[in-house]
Amino acid sequence: MLRYLSTAVALKMFSLNGTTKKIYRKLGNTIGQRRRLKVKARRRKSYFDRGKLFRELCEQNMEIKPGSKFLEIGTGWFHWYALYLSLFHDINSTLFDIWDNRQLDVMKTYINNLKEHFQSCDEDYSQQIESIDQILQTGSFDELYKLRNMEYILETSGSLAQFADNSFDCIYSFHVMEHVKSYENNIKEMFRILKPGGLSIHQIGIDDHHTHYDKKESPKNYMRYSEFMWKYLFENDVQYINRLQMSDWLKLFEKYGYNFITKICENREIGGIKIQPKFQHYSQEDLNCIILTIVHQKPL
Repeated sequence: MLRYLSTAVALKMFSLNGTTKKIYRKLGNTIGQRRRLKVKARRRKSYFDRGKLFRELCEQNMEIKPGSKFLEIGTGWFHWYALYLSLFHDINSTLFDIWDNRQLDVMKTYINNLKEHFQSCDEDYSQQIESIDQILQTGSFDELYKLRNMEYILETSGSLAQFADNSFDCIYSFHVMEHVKSYENNIKEMFRILKPGGLSIHQIGIDDHHTHYDKKESPKNYMRYSEFMWKYLFENDVQYINRLQMSDWLKLFEKYGYNFITKICENREIGGIKIQPKFQHYSQEDLNCIILTIVHQKPL
Protein backbone atom coordinates (compact mmCIF):
# COMPACT_ATOMS: atom_id res chain seq x y z
CA MET A 1 0.00 0.00 0.00
CA LEU A 2 2.90 2.38 0.67
CA ARG A 3 4.03 2.24 -2.96
CA TYR A 4 0.46 2.72 -4.11
CA LEU A 5 0.01 5.83 -1.97
CA SER A 6 3.42 7.31 -2.82
CA THR A 7 2.66 6.84 -6.52
CA ALA A 8 -0.63 8.68 -6.09
CA VAL A 9 1.10 11.57 -4.29
CA ALA A 10 3.81 11.85 -6.95
CA LEU A 11 1.33 11.85 -9.82
CA LYS A 12 -0.79 14.47 -8.03
CA MET A 13 2.26 16.72 -7.66
CA PHE A 14 3.17 16.35 -11.33
CA SER A 15 -0.40 17.37 -12.21
CA LEU A 16 -0.27 20.72 -10.36
CA ASN A 17 0.25 22.99 -13.37
CA GLY A 18 1.59 23.23 -16.91
CA THR A 19 5.20 23.40 -15.77
CA THR A 20 5.03 20.28 -13.58
CA LYS A 21 3.28 18.40 -16.40
CA LYS A 22 6.10 19.31 -18.80
CA ILE A 23 8.64 18.10 -16.24
CA TYR A 24 6.73 14.82 -15.91
CA ARG A 25 6.71 14.31 -19.66
CA LYS A 26 10.40 15.15 -19.95
CA LEU A 27 11.31 12.75 -17.17
CA GLY A 28 8.96 10.12 -18.55
CA ASN A 29 10.57 10.30 -21.97
CA THR A 30 14.13 10.24 -20.62
CA ILE A 31 13.72 7.54 -17.98
CA GLY A 32 11.18 5.62 -20.02
CA GLN A 33 13.44 5.54 -23.04
CA ARG A 34 16.23 3.93 -21.03
CA ARG A 35 13.83 1.31 -19.73
CA ARG A 36 12.29 0.60 -23.12
CA LEU A 37 15.69 0.16 -24.76
CA LYS A 38 16.28 -2.73 -22.33
CA VAL A 39 13.33 -4.74 -23.51
CA LYS A 40 12.47 -7.71 -21.30
CA ALA A 41 11.35 -10.93 -22.98
CA ARG A 42 7.87 -10.84 -21.40
CA ARG A 43 7.29 -7.28 -22.55
CA ARG A 44 8.48 -8.14 -26.06
CA LYS A 45 6.07 -11.06 -26.19
CA SER A 46 3.14 -8.90 -25.09
CA TYR A 47 3.78 -6.52 -27.98
CA PHE A 48 4.15 -9.39 -30.46
CA ASP A 49 0.90 -10.92 -29.21
CA ARG A 50 -1.03 -7.66 -29.34
CA GLY A 51 0.26 -6.85 -32.81
CA LYS A 52 -0.82 -10.28 -34.02
CA LEU A 53 -4.22 -9.90 -32.33
CA PHE A 54 -4.77 -6.52 -34.00
CA ARG A 55 -3.89 -7.94 -37.40
CA GLU A 56 -6.19 -10.95 -36.91
CA LEU A 57 -9.13 -8.81 -35.78
CA CYS A 58 -8.73 -6.58 -38.83
CA GLU A 59 -8.40 -9.47 -41.27
CA GLN A 60 -11.34 -11.36 -39.77
CA ASN A 61 -13.75 -8.42 -39.74
CA MET A 62 -12.94 -6.18 -42.72
CA GLU A 63 -11.59 -6.28 -46.24
CA ILE A 64 -8.20 -4.56 -46.14
CA LYS A 65 -7.70 -3.05 -49.58
CA PRO A 66 -4.55 -1.26 -50.82
CA GLY A 67 -4.78 2.28 -49.48
CA SER A 68 -7.32 1.49 -46.75
CA LYS A 69 -7.32 4.35 -44.25
CA PHE A 70 -6.54 3.62 -40.60
CA LEU A 71 -6.57 6.05 -37.67
CA GLU A 72 -4.62 5.20 -34.52
CA ILE A 73 -5.75 7.12 -31.43
CA GLY A 74 -2.87 7.66 -28.99
CA THR A 75 -0.04 6.42 -31.19
CA GLY A 76 2.56 6.78 -28.44
CA TRP A 77 6.31 6.25 -28.55
CA PHE A 78 6.80 4.24 -31.71
CA HIS A 79 3.56 3.52 -33.65
CA TRP A 80 3.74 -0.21 -32.95
CA TYR A 81 0.33 -1.30 -34.21
CA ALA A 82 0.37 0.81 -37.36
CA LEU A 83 3.83 -0.50 -38.20
CA TYR A 84 2.89 -4.10 -37.47
CA LEU A 85 -0.15 -4.07 -39.74
CA SER A 86 1.74 -2.21 -42.49
CA LEU A 87 4.15 -5.15 -42.72
CA PHE A 88 1.27 -7.30 -43.99
CA HIS A 89 -0.98 -4.82 -45.83
CA ASP A 90 -0.52 -1.71 -47.99
CA ILE A 91 -2.42 0.77 -45.82
CA ASN A 92 -2.47 4.51 -45.14
CA SER A 93 -2.13 5.31 -41.44
CA THR A 94 -2.98 8.52 -39.61
CA LEU A 95 -1.18 8.59 -36.26
CA PHE A 96 -2.96 10.82 -33.73
CA ASP A 97 -1.77 11.95 -30.31
CA ILE A 98 -2.08 14.81 -27.83
CA TRP A 99 1.65 15.28 -27.19
CA ASP A 100 4.86 14.24 -28.87
CA ASN A 101 6.65 11.43 -27.07
CA ARG A 102 8.07 9.65 -30.11
CA GLN A 103 11.35 7.76 -29.65
CA LEU A 104 13.11 6.62 -32.81
CA ASP A 105 15.66 4.44 -30.99
CA VAL A 106 12.88 2.65 -29.12
CA MET A 107 10.98 2.07 -32.36
CA LYS A 108 14.07 0.53 -33.97
CA THR A 109 14.76 -1.63 -30.92
CA TYR A 110 11.24 -3.08 -30.89
CA ILE A 111 11.02 -3.51 -34.66
CA ASN A 112 14.40 -5.28 -34.66
CA ASN A 113 13.11 -7.56 -31.89
CA LEU A 114 10.14 -8.31 -34.13
CA LYS A 115 12.52 -9.20 -36.96
CA GLU A 116 14.31 -11.68 -34.68
CA HIS A 117 10.94 -13.09 -33.64
CA PHE A 118 9.87 -13.60 -37.26
CA GLN A 119 13.21 -15.26 -38.04
CA SER A 120 12.58 -17.79 -35.25
CA CYS A 121 9.11 -18.73 -36.52
CA ASP A 122 8.28 -21.63 -38.83
CA GLU A 123 6.08 -19.42 -41.04
CA ASP A 124 7.55 -17.54 -44.00
CA TYR A 125 8.00 -13.92 -42.94
CA SER A 126 10.62 -13.06 -45.57
CA GLN A 127 8.56 -10.20 -47.01
CA GLN A 128 7.97 -8.70 -43.56
CA ILE A 129 11.68 -9.05 -42.67
CA GLU A 130 12.61 -7.22 -45.87
CA SER A 131 10.26 -4.37 -44.93
CA ILE A 132 11.70 -4.27 -41.41
CA ASP A 133 15.22 -3.92 -42.83
CA GLN A 134 14.01 -0.87 -44.78
CA ILE A 135 12.47 0.58 -41.62
CA LEU A 136 15.73 0.09 -39.71
CA GLN A 137 17.55 2.16 -42.35
CA THR A 138 15.40 5.25 -41.77
CA GLY A 139 17.12 8.15 -40.04
CA SER A 140 14.05 10.03 -38.84
CA PHE A 141 10.35 9.63 -38.28
CA ASP A 142 9.67 11.73 -41.38
CA GLU A 143 11.58 9.16 -43.45
CA LEU A 144 9.60 6.40 -41.78
CA TYR A 145 6.28 8.10 -42.55
CA LYS A 146 7.17 8.51 -46.21
CA LEU A 147 8.27 4.88 -46.43
CA ARG A 148 5.18 3.41 -44.73
CA ASN A 149 2.45 5.82 -45.96
CA MET A 150 1.91 7.44 -42.57
CA GLU A 151 0.87 10.88 -41.34
CA TYR A 152 1.53 12.11 -37.79
CA ILE A 153 -0.94 14.57 -36.23
CA LEU A 154 -0.69 16.30 -32.85
CA GLU A 155 -3.78 17.87 -31.30
CA THR A 156 -3.28 18.88 -27.67
CA SER A 157 -7.02 19.08 -26.99
CA GLY A 158 -7.55 15.52 -28.18
CA SER A 159 -10.42 16.71 -30.41
CA LEU A 160 -11.15 14.77 -33.59
CA ALA A 161 -13.09 17.70 -35.10
CA GLN A 162 -10.48 18.27 -37.84
CA PHE A 163 -11.39 15.00 -39.56
CA ALA A 164 -14.19 14.91 -42.13
CA ASP A 165 -17.21 12.65 -41.88
CA ASN A 166 -16.74 9.09 -43.19
CA SER A 167 -12.94 9.37 -43.47
CA PHE A 168 -11.54 6.09 -42.11
CA ASP A 169 -11.95 2.38 -42.76
CA CYS A 170 -10.71 1.52 -39.26
CA ILE A 171 -10.17 3.48 -36.03
CA TYR A 172 -8.29 1.78 -33.22
CA SER A 173 -6.40 2.27 -29.97
CA PHE A 174 -4.50 0.17 -27.46
CA HIS A 175 -4.55 1.15 -23.77
CA VAL A 176 -5.70 4.69 -24.49
CA MET A 177 -9.46 4.93 -23.91
CA GLU A 178 -9.13 4.44 -20.14
CA HIS A 179 -7.12 7.69 -20.06
CA VAL A 180 -9.73 9.79 -21.92
CA LYS A 181 -11.84 12.19 -19.85
CA SER A 182 -14.26 13.14 -22.63
CA TYR A 183 -14.76 9.50 -23.57
CA GLU A 184 -18.41 9.87 -24.55
CA ASN A 185 -17.74 12.66 -27.05
CA ASN A 186 -14.72 10.72 -28.30
CA ILE A 187 -16.85 7.65 -29.07
CA LYS A 188 -19.43 9.85 -30.80
CA GLU A 189 -16.77 11.57 -32.92
CA MET A 190 -15.11 8.30 -33.91
CA PHE A 191 -18.48 7.11 -35.19
CA ARG A 192 -18.83 10.28 -37.26
CA ILE A 193 -15.46 9.91 -38.98
CA LEU A 194 -15.71 6.16 -39.58
CA LYS A 195 -16.88 5.15 -43.04
CA PRO A 196 -20.12 3.14 -43.19
CA GLY A 197 -19.05 -0.44 -42.57
CA GLY A 198 -15.84 0.81 -40.93
CA LEU A 199 -14.26 -1.06 -38.02
CA SER A 200 -13.64 0.13 -34.45
CA ILE A 201 -11.07 -1.81 -32.40
CA HIS A 202 -10.05 -0.77 -28.88
CA GLN A 203 -8.06 -2.54 -26.21
CA ILE A 204 -8.75 -0.88 -22.86
CA GLY A 205 -6.87 -1.30 -19.60
CA ILE A 206 -9.62 -1.44 -16.97
CA ASP A 207 -7.29 -2.19 -14.08
CA ASP A 208 -6.09 0.33 -11.50
CA HIS A 209 -2.94 1.74 -13.12
CA HIS A 210 -1.52 2.79 -9.74
CA THR A 211 -1.09 -0.92 -9.04
CA HIS A 212 1.43 -1.15 -11.89
CA TYR A 213 3.78 0.33 -9.29
CA ASP A 214 2.51 -1.85 -6.44
CA LYS A 215 1.78 -5.41 -7.59
CA LYS A 216 0.62 -6.47 -4.12
CA GLU A 217 -2.59 -4.46 -4.41
CA SER A 218 -5.79 -5.65 -6.06
CA PRO A 219 -5.98 -4.95 -9.81
CA LYS A 220 -9.25 -3.13 -9.06
CA ASN A 221 -7.99 -1.34 -5.96
CA TYR A 222 -9.67 1.89 -7.10
CA MET A 223 -13.03 0.30 -6.28
CA ARG A 224 -12.23 0.79 -2.59
CA TYR A 225 -12.61 4.56 -2.95
CA SER A 226 -15.66 6.79 -3.25
CA GLU A 227 -15.89 9.34 -6.05
CA PHE A 228 -14.91 12.09 -3.60
CA MET A 229 -11.89 10.27 -2.19
CA TRP A 230 -10.69 9.16 -5.62
CA LYS A 231 -10.97 12.63 -7.11
CA TYR A 232 -9.18 14.44 -4.30
CA LEU A 233 -6.61 11.85 -3.27
CA PHE A 234 -5.83 9.77 -6.35
CA GLU A 235 -7.10 11.25 -9.61
CA ASN A 236 -4.46 13.10 -11.62
CA ASP A 237 -3.94 14.59 -15.06
CA VAL A 238 -0.68 12.93 -16.11
CA GLN A 239 -1.94 9.35 -15.73
CA TYR A 240 -5.69 9.90 -15.59
CA ILE A 241 -7.94 6.81 -15.57
CA ASN A 242 -11.72 7.03 -15.84
CA ARG A 243 -12.63 3.84 -13.88
CA LEU A 244 -15.18 2.68 -16.48
CA GLN A 245 -15.88 -1.05 -16.56
CA MET A 246 -16.47 -3.50 -19.40
CA SER A 247 -20.28 -3.13 -19.40
CA ASP A 248 -19.97 0.68 -19.38
CA TRP A 249 -17.89 0.62 -22.56
CA LEU A 250 -20.25 -1.78 -24.30
CA LYS A 251 -23.27 0.38 -23.45
CA LEU A 252 -21.54 3.54 -24.69
CA PHE A 253 -20.62 2.08 -28.07
CA GLU A 254 -24.18 0.75 -28.43
CA LYS A 255 -25.60 4.15 -27.45
CA TYR A 256 -23.81 5.89 -30.31
CA GLY A 257 -24.89 3.46 -32.99
CA TYR A 258 -22.08 0.92 -33.32
CA ASN A 259 -22.86 -2.70 -34.10
CA PHE A 260 -21.16 -5.06 -31.65
CA ILE A 261 -18.94 -7.76 -33.18
CA THR A 262 -16.91 -9.32 -30.38
CA LYS A 263 -15.17 -8.79 -27.05
CA ILE A 264 -12.14 -10.42 -25.42
CA CYS A 265 -11.51 -10.16 -21.67
CA GLU A 266 -8.30 -10.79 -19.79
CA ASN A 267 -9.32 -11.65 -16.24
CA ARG A 268 -7.86 -11.63 -12.73
CA GLU A 269 -9.40 -12.17 -9.33
CA ILE A 270 -9.71 -8.87 -7.49
CA GLY A 271 -9.33 -10.35 -4.00
CA GLY A 272 -11.27 -9.50 -0.88
CA ILE A 273 -11.31 -5.71 -1.15
CA LYS A 274 -14.31 -3.80 0.20
CA ILE A 275 -16.05 -2.36 -2.86
CA GLN A 276 -17.69 1.07 -2.74
CA PRO A 277 -21.46 1.27 -3.45
CA LYS A 278 -20.65 2.96 -6.78
CA PHE A 279 -19.25 -0.36 -8.06
CA GLN A 280 -21.42 -2.92 -6.25
CA HIS A 281 -23.89 -3.35 -9.13
CA TYR A 282 -21.24 -4.77 -11.47
CA SER A 283 -21.29 -8.47 -12.34
CA GLN A 284 -18.42 -10.80 -11.44
CA GLU A 285 -17.42 -10.77 -15.12
CA ASP A 286 -17.12 -6.97 -14.93
CA LEU A 287 -15.15 -7.09 -11.70
CA ASN A 288 -12.63 -9.63 -12.97
CA CYS A 289 -12.05 -8.06 -16.40
CA ILE A 290 -8.79 -6.08 -16.32
CA ILE A 291 -8.08 -5.76 -20.05
CA LEU A 292 -10.96 -5.47 -22.52
CA THR A 293 -10.67 -5.72 -26.30
CA ILE A 294 -13.84 -4.71 -28.15
CA VAL A 295 -14.64 -4.73 -31.85
CA HIS A 296 -17.55 -2.80 -33.36
CA GLN A 297 -18.67 -1.77 -36.82
CA LYS A 298 -20.42 1.32 -38.12
CA PRO A 299 -23.61 0.20 -39.91
CA LEU A 300 -23.65 0.39 -43.70
